[in-house]
Amino acid sequence: MTAGAEYPRSSAAPGPAALAAVTKWGQDVPVTDEHISRYGRRAVDIALLKIANYIIRQVDGIAMTAINASVTTNTTTNIGTGTWTATDADPLLDLMLAAAAIRAQDQGYDPDVAVMSDINYARLVANQKIVAGLQRESDTSITRSGNVLTIAGLRILPTNNLPGTVNDNVFVLDSALLGGLAYERIPSPEYTGDPASGVESWSRRDPSANDSWLVRGRRPIVPVVQEPFALYRITGLAA
Repeated sequence: MTAGAEYPRSSAAPGPAALAAVTKWGQDVPVTDEHISRYGRRAVDIALLKIANYIIRQVDGIAMTAINASVTTNTTTNIGTGTWTATDADPLLDLMLAAAAIRAQDQGYDPDVAVMSDINYARLVANQKIVAGLQRESDTSITRSGNVLTIAGLRILPTNNLPGTVNDNVFVLDSALLGGLAYERIPSPEYTGDPASGVESWSRRDPSANDSWLVRGRRPIVPVVQEPFALYRITGLAA
């Protein structure tokens, strides 16, 4: 570029603006006085745990549905028979090729997460090529813990909440740029907690039943995908 010349304009631009309606997810769980008498605080803790699991499942499900719908590029595994159950499968290569495809767009994406079903996670950590590359001389070996946190620079996130139509797919993504969760703080003074980081909860005597409490949890939230090119989907993993 010569002195005084115009700088070239980059074609890079932020992802499209997103407008999303927040959905209020929630659940009531009854806790009887007898249950509290017999189990004490544990009765309430179990109710809260069930509520949190329900809401997490709902939010994870709609988030993965939105992510799957936004996929603009994907690849089919071509290693061996194309499944992670094959003896010559190479899941490490699959993950690295997906990450390379994201970086190849030269948009500053840095893939750091791989989301997969619990079943594909089991296939991943049991793959002999993966096991051969992991540390074994420690109390945290894969055969002892069954736990792999990072492979090829990707944090592995197993879940049982993938939509049924893509349960055998693996999603590699840049978690910082792909999108996020939009939430709403509803001014209900009886609730405790923050929807930005977790579940809001509230307990009260159940007006429709005798000798019991209602424990309620809610989270007004919606997933938003803003950079769909920060995502790559690996398909063809069904056995």
